[in-house]
Amino acid sequence: MLSRILLVNFTQNETDKLKLPEKVEINRGYLSDILPYEKNYNEDYGETLKKMFRAYFPLAIHEYKAIFIKLHTVPNLEEEFAEKLEPYNEKYVNDFIDYVLSNKGFLVVLLGDYTSAVLFHLGIRGITIHKTIGRDKTVNNLNEEFNKLFEEIKGEVIMPTESYITVDSGKDSFYQEFSSRFLVKNIYKNKAGDILGCYHNNSMHYSDCCPTFFLLPLFRNNNLLIKKILKEFAMHSPKFLPEFYEPDWQNSDKYLPLEVCGYEKKINKIIEKAKSLIADVETKQKIAREKYKFLSNLLTQKNDILKESIIYTLKEVLGLSVIDADKNKETTLAHEDIIIEVNGEQILAEIKGDNASYPGTGHIAQLWKHLKNKKEIERGALILNYDVNVEPEKRKTAYTGEEEHQIEDIIFIDARVLHDLAITVIDYGMTKEEAVEILFQNGRVMFDLDDYINSKI
Repeated sequence: MLSRILLVNFTQNETDKLKLPEKVEINRGYLSDILPYEKNYNEDYGETLKKMFRAYFPLAIHEYKAIFIKLHTVPNLEEEFAEKLEPYNEKYVNDFIDYVLSNKGFLVVLLGDYTSAVLFHLGIRGITIHKTIGRDKTVNNLNEEFNKLFEEIKGEVIMPTESYITVDSGKDSFYQEFSSRFLVKNIYKNKAGDILGCYHNNSMHYSDCCPTFFLLPLFRNNNLLIKKILKEFAMHSPKFLPEFYEPDWQNSDKYLPLEVCGYEKKINKIIEKAKSLIADVETKQKIAREKYKFLSNLLTQKNDILKESIIYTLKEVLGLSVIDADKNKETTLAHEDIIIEVNGEQILAEIKGDNASYPGTGHIAQLWKHLKNKKEIERGALILNYDVNVEPEKRKTAYTGEEEHQIEDIIFIDARVLHDLAITVIDYGMTKEEAVEILFQNGRVMFDLDDYINSKI
């Protein structure tokens, strides 16, 4: 019979990249997060669960020899499974409890941004997860039984982790019944002593290694974890997971001449040198990110940070003279105004950041009001970053339809256009003069970065 593996909250792309033996069948499922609920989870949780969250498992839980559940929000995944989802009920809870305590398979849970209560409904009791406090990035491997495995992949742990783990002292009647078989062993801790990963040992003897469920942090490469841990499970249960069983000694260098070990040492030296080189490049990358932070600010920020980033872009990238009206004590202009000098002409620019997906025309009216107060300046520009929490490519066009005429006599600059013009100057050889000419035309400033790049190919 085929070994079936269930991946819950994994994308199709992740699954496609997971190369397992041909005789292994991989299924995908989904589990939502739990909505906030004030009642005690032990009180009538059957009816409560149906109102709280939903799930989809293609087959019954006991059909799978290993189940990997990522308790983390994955964009668009719930929509993909929408038609298959059903209310989560107590049967699922009991199935998971039986799955773990009866050694019917291995359960691996990756702890992301889901709430702690989800563990209870996976049949895992006596363990609480807490949202990470602090920015401790250390990962120390403490486990003896799986030392080699978790030492090899600890560099893949995403740090700071999403959750810390607490093993409760436990007065739960559930554990009184199974107390002789309930033993949790730590896998990872940080420097402060917070538990990042652990596993449940389903044996009455501390020295026995009888793993059932694992609670682990998120990994950069989950597929690497899945493949390695399945091989580890096969070492403990060769007949249960025969497709993954590879005796260590058969592929080791233990019985080969020293020449082979010499090559291993050379490989390790190259790896260490590579790590050093990568660290140098990562430092330069960090400096470069900081250097160009002002460009991402154009698309994400409001208020003073947005204004400072726009001023910096106009000055340093486009080479224009800019006066921050707020710092000019002789003027009564609002703090969101700047004065830009373009080809000897002064332009009053109103800078606005707006959460709205379709900003109001009040921004335009405010620009005209300020122009009226500054009579020596004839032209005005509205530089607007709106719908700031939405990815730039998905934002709608502002001031269309009946409102289009209101921007005909001003310069309307969408912050996305300013950003893209700055990118063309920095990366694609557009001159500052060309960019300025495009930017300061009356009406809606239009520019398509992709078209420009294609025209240069």
